[in-house]
Amino acid sequence: MKYSWDLKSDRLTIVYDPQKTNPSALAKIIQAKGYKVEQVAGKEAPQSRPAKASPTKPQTTKPASRPATQASLPLAPLPVDAPAFFKEAFALARKQGRPILIDFWAKWCAPCIAMKRKTFHDPKVEALLKKVELVMVDLDKFPGLAKVYGVVSIPDLFFIDAKGRIQDRLKRFEEARAFEKRMQEFLKE
Repeated sequence: MKYSWDLKSDRLTIVYDPQKTNPSALAKIIQAKGYKVEQVAGKEAPQSRPAKASPTKPQTTKPASRPATQASLPLAPLPVDAPAFFKEAFALARKQGRPILIDFWAKWCAPCIAMKRKTFHDPKVEALLKKVELVMVDLDKFPGLAKVYGVVSIPDLFFIDAKGRIQDRLKRFEEARAFEKRMQEFLKE
């Protein structure tokens, strides 16, 4: 099985051999994570392989934000020219075995300010945020970093596990209860 995830379009592509993988079981796993499954027939197999073993490509996209499977999770980029606070947060998280939450925001972004004031200041959410390295990245000050992460609109939050893999992505404002649930699920993983 091969995986690729395009962060810019939030699209996951899985290429597999239907002889070795149960397509309906794979689709159920993907749908359980909240993705829509689109199955596309693959190219014909090379002449050296029987035609019945040709791969198919289920391509998945998710309107909300969850990656489909653990094996497909991309590593969070840590650019060489990243600002010091960003590198330090990654180093501290790695040292302490803590997950990271990156929040791309701007002063002029009303949903971003609402996330900070309403969602992040909710007592239950605050308690959960203490369990992660929270990195606030001002889009206006660090546009290059936003470009590396494929940020095209804000707020855009990346949930990165202790191994440095992007587990979840939220591209909109979210109320405290829904965000609390998302954080609990993220911390459970």
